[in-house]
Amino acid sequence: MIDNSVVVSWLYPAQTSAYTEALLERIGRSTLHVAFIWPAEYANTAAALVRRGLLDEAQGEEMIALAGRLNLNVDRMPPASDALYRLARQYALSAYDAAYLELALRLRCPLATRDTALERAARAEGLFLI
Repeated sequence: MIDNSVVVSWLYPAQTSAYTEALLERIGRSTLHVAFIWPAEYANTAAALVRRGLLDEAQGEEMIALAGRLNLNVDRMPPASDALYRLARQYALSAYDAAYLELALRLRCPLATRDTALERAARAEGLFLI
């Protein structure tokens, strides 16, 4: 289970870190779960990088194409709004980050994130972090 911050760090070199490089090496070709919101969140990130002039149009399109080659399983059962709201309020998360937390809890799987607030929430819920 990974969040958008990890995927972006793999495909946008300016965001790469030792943690995300080691994570990519560790998981290899494993199937990874992402929240239902991930496709929109990732596309928004790529579009914002182009809009800010950090990537040109071709690089933005390549970033989208590369993500399509990852072995990601996008959740097809979005949680109810009240569940996202509860987690978001309880842990001071965005509803987007709450979606990743909710999925990790539902699947009972480890979570990889670069987001400090999401990491704290996952620890509070007893999730294993990778």
